[in-house]
Amino acid sequence: MRTVAAIMQPNLLTLPARMGVGEAARLLQQNRIHGALVVLPDGEPVGVLSVADLAATLRSWQREPRVVHPPSRFYHDLWQDDDLADLEVVETPSLTVQDVMNPVVFSIDAAATWTEAVRQMQEAAIHRLMVTGPEGVVGMVTSFDLMAQLPGLYRTLAVV
Repeated sequence: MRTVAAIMQPNLLTLPARMGVGEAARLLQQNRIHGALVVLPDGEPVGVLSVADLAATLRSWQREPRVVHPPSRFYHDLWQDDDLADLEVVETPSLTVQDVMNPVVFSIDAAATWTEAVRQMQEAAIHRLMVTGPEGVVGMVTSFDLMAQLPGLYRTLAVV
């Protein structure tokens, strides 16, 4: 069975905890990703920022013209890779990544199987796990990475 290390994304984008949410949203867009690890200046992980966190911010700030996007299409558009560029977040100097991130970092050992990652994600109702090794965080595995394993599983079951 494949390990998490074999399917993870090793090039991990990290966001400084004090970065503004507008700049963070632009980085997620530019990198075509839906979440990133949040770190302190010394590199210590303190949370995860996701597109869902930005959506929650949008809802709470909607009464003021700081975050702009049609709310009825927000989730639909963000999960279409070509439409990530449609998200427009106007910088709010006082609002940082640390203010809107999820402060819980879920992780899994690089040697774990991908099915263990599926179980952890289901139990915690999350879409990404930080992958750890002896040297600390070595990557991230997402629900999309795990779904990519399904065709191989179906081929294996068909042979049996």
